Amino acid sequence: MASVRERVLRYFSALVYRPDAGCVLGMIPFTGVYWDDEIPDHEAIEALGEEARWQVYRLFCLRRLLWRRVKLNAEQREFWESVKSQVPECPVFQRMRPSIEVLRADVCVNREFDAFEAAMDAELEAEEKKANKPDTGPS
Repeated sequence: MASVRERVLRYFSALVYRPDAGCVLGMIPFTGVYWDDEIPDHEAIEALGEEARWQVYRLFCLRRLLWRRVKLNAEQREFWESVKSQVPECPVFQRMRPSIEVLRADVCVNREFDAFEAAMDAELEAEEKKANKPDTGPS
């Protein structure tokens, strides 16, 4: 397993849990529910670099799996526990029992994004077919 990047730990350790934080329904770059004290600044995540950025998003994805009571595999569990043991006060770990409304919103935003991706794929496929179609106009 790839170890948790130091940049990721610094990012999470700088976050401060706020009980009154606003709930956010995100689509891009991260699809799902999070709170504004967990991702207060998307540019800060971008500045981490690609590998560290994916580790940040991965933690949110693992939390979503845990919300849905999916059993994490050994490698996922190791990553989760590694981050949690090093930054236990991080807001991500303070929201492990979301309300049914939050869970429903998370499912809805993921369905909306899946529909968006399907529409984009269909549009791309139609454009590719159009571009590959032989010209049958008058000669």
